Amino acid sequence: MKAIKFLAFLLMLLIISGCTRFSHLQEQTTDLMVGQSVNRIPADTFMGPPLTQQATLRLEVETSTATSGRFKLNNHSDQRVIYDSYFVVDILKGNEWRELLFKEDVVFQDIGLYASAHSQTTLVINWLEHFGTLPKGTYRLIKEVTIEEEGPQTLMIEFMIE
Repeated sequence: MKAIKFLAFLLMLLIISGCTRFSHLQEQTTDLMVGQSVNRIPADTFMGPPLTQQATLRLEVETSTATSGRFKLNNHSDQRVIYDSYFVVDILKGNEWRELLFKEDVVFQDIGLYASAHSQTTLVINWLEHFGTLPKGTYRLIKEVTIEEEGPQTLMIEFMIE
């Protein structure tokens, strides 16, 4: 009985110390501040509406307002696409893209979501929760996805707030 209590105590101690380290990591500030220029166009990035015969994945703007956006993820592949709730938004300032930083208390669930082969999925994003009201301008949504047997890909789509 004492051994079980001792093991339970050790397990609780490990959990508490792990949570403490995790919260410390979340409190660290990012090096990239709002307004800094970013270049986020890796070789596997897919931008804009492509020709239908070329597209295995396609991200489209359904609606975009200052408070939210609806985007369609079109999976024209024969494989499942895996994605999560995380995304990045950049704003175009002059000729440079600048990353929008999330509010301090924003968290994302680390959950894998699936888009079946040859399907369409709607992504609804509440800008108010993540950034506040977006001012007028040109933005781009950046979304990392994984085609099940091919690997990760970066999808980008530009949208306007008027």
